Amino acid sequence: MKKIIIIVFLNLFLFKLNVNSQEVNEIKKKYSVSNSEINFLHDISLYNLDGSINVVVEIPSGSIEKWEVNQVGNEIVLNLKVNNFRHINYLGYPANYGFIPKTLLPYEANGDGDSIDVLIIGNQLQTGQIVRCNVIGMLEMNDQNLIDNKILCIEKNSKAIKANSIDDIRKVAPGVLEIIEIWFKNYKGETMEIIKYSKKNIAKKFISDGNNYYLKSIKKN
Repeated sequence: MKKIIIIVFLNLFLFKLNVNSQEVNEIKKKYSVSNSEINFLHDISLYNLDGSINVVVEIPSGSIEKWEVNQVGNEIVLNLKVNNFRHINYLGYPANYGFIPKTLLPYEANGDGDSIDVLIIGNQLQTGQIVRCNVIGMLEMNDQNLIDNKILCIEKNSKAIKANSIDDIRKVAPGVLEIIEIWFKNYKGETMEIIKYSKKNIAKKFISDGNNYYLKSIKKN
């Protein structure tokens, strides 16, 4: 009798796993953003002729969903962890979150092996949007002893916020930098090491270095 009960429960468990796996695969198809014409990581120019940079939006401001570009670069997907979609157990993102194409922060440079992260301050944007942005500075921080700096940008033609530097943003949007800092300190439920806000020239150098790392990695492959 015990053996029969065990077998029944085992079959139910395996059936549930199979259903969950099917559900996850269906949802993954639904919750992904792709562009058949371009690769988000490799086909978008880093710089524009007007001096702005291109940024790919992964997570809209206010969202608690964890979207990110896949390793191939052809899709932006809702991130999975142990067959569950990842959500932020905190307030939604304080700014639009994305990455700079054709950049890399490699492990050998004490990075996480991904493209350089960006925060776009201003109106809410959409996952998969490619946006022209002006760099205004950088939040220097570490995550588990790895460099995890965030470039701060304003959308090129933003009507919401007009700023060209860290000092400007403090004047036109008081408290925004403090909100961003508090959010990153707390959103994971573990302490992130916030170092400081850096000026635009340092941020641009960080981006340039990231582009050089990317170009080297392309040559290797």
